[in-house]
Amino acid sequence: MTPSDCSRLLDLLAGDVADFRASMLAWDHFLLQPCLLHVLQKTARPAPVGGINMTDPVPDIVERLDIGSFRWSLGPALPDGQGAVTLRYFFGAPGTNPDAVLTRRQDSFEYLSRYEGKESWFRKLSLLAAADWTGDGKGELLVSWEDDNLGRGTYNTISLLLLGAESSDTPITAMHVEDWLFKGREAVLRMLK
Repeated sequence: MTPSDCSRLLDLLAGDVADFRASMLAWDHFLLQPCLLHVLQKTARPAPVGGINMTDPVPDIVERLDIGSFRWSLGPALPDGQGAVTLRYFFGAPGTNPDAVLTRRQDSFEYLSRYEGKESWFRKLSLLAAADWTGDGKGELLVSWEDDNLGRGTYNTISLLLLGAESSDTPITAMHVEDWLFKGREAVLRMLK
């Protein structure tokens, strides 16, 4: 299925990176979802995902995803100079928030924290698809990352991320789909015209 109008995405990709990122952080990324998904579908190439345990990926992602490799609400709170900081550092390590509920499923990871007896933050990582989108012959894992301040503020984002790892001994890193899209914008512009 081809979206009827991707002119807004074409205009953003033809502009500069600052305008593109500002639009992606605003509500444009919700409005552009059909076009983003169309581009992901058209650029996906079959390839095995290496470096991530695809038999049971959620526990591997929790243990090894470097949460400093992508933009999100706790990014500014990450410790400096520590190297890779994994999801487990904040979500699920012994001694972390006792008022938190951690739920692992085969295809997702959810974290719900409470403050003063009320739900305060909800974060969820959901597995969506696997393919080679970067064109390097190695598969990446496409995930959705939800980061929502419940009732105490207006912070609420849903991001599409591409996850990859060089090997099973290296951190899993994430790249925002919009960063991948802008990096390969010349090819995307040709495809959408």
